Amino acid sequence: MEDIGEERASKGMNSGIYFAVVALAAAALVFVFTQVRVSLLEQSLLDAQRGVIAKRVAELKGNLSQIETDVVTREEQMKKATATEARYASLLGELLELAKTDVDARTVTQKWKIQAAGAEATPANAQTNKPPAAATGESREPVKEVPKDVKVPKAAQSEMHAKAKVP
Repeated sequence: MEDIGEERASKGMNSGIYFAVVALAAAALVFVFTQVRVSLLEQSLLDAQRGVIAKRVAELKGNLSQIETDVVTREEQMKKATATEARYASLLGELLELAKTDVDARTVTQKWKIQAAGAEATPANAQTNKPPAAATGESREPVKEVPKDVKVPKAAQSEMHAKAKVP
């Protein structure tokens, strides 16, 4: 009888071990199944993200090429602006030189407060110690006629005519 009890006990143990192994296998199967399912769901999300990233990369490449053309355009504009500035600086430098001897040029430099770079703000008359032409009675050059195709504001026209009438 002892043998029968031992045989039943060993069968009970064997069935408990089998049950544990089957439960463990079922858990592993459920785990693998859920992992596959999640990876399939994530795959569609990753594909959508790849599509969005590809669109963004294409958009950024387009923006980069636009920025490069804008930079080239700005560089050309800066070169033109620098050349224009140099021409104006040359013109104003010549005007300042002419203002030392010409009354009208001196009047223009005084009216528009044109002075050499770094020069202190002093009246042009104080620099030459010579009063303006109107004060000394010097005659001015006659006002030249403005071509008809050039539009001159009425205020400037009346100022030009007023200056022409001054003796």
